[in-house]
Amino acid sequence: MAKAIRIFEFRLNSDVQVEEFERFVTEELTKAPNAPGIRTRFLKCDRDSQGDLIGTYANELEFDSVEVRDRYFPTISESSEEFNQWWAEHGALWGKFHSMVNGRYIDYIDYGK
Repeated sequence: MAKAIRIFEFRLNSDVQVEEFERFVTEELTKAPNAPGIRTRFLKCDRDSQGDLIGTYANELEFDSVEVRDRYFPTISESSEEFNQWWAEHGALWGKFHSMVNGRYIDYIDYGK
């Protein structure tokens, strides 16, 4: 069964300090619970072949399967009632995260392993 990967590529909003954001991610957001079947990683670009992404960030969501991704997110811009219920209980930190950044979601399917 293929895993699904969602990448959220983003930049900080102009009023957000790098140190404030990185402290929030490392001390708070990385400890936040994930919805069942999802693992999360936070990434910062330090090298780029074209040079325009250095210092930008990405959030990687790894789903156990394409089915899990589609159950939570039927489309790239839509979430399910099941995910909305999880968000209502656990989404406060994620809401703060999204208030600090601007970016886009990109979905992939992992054909490895």
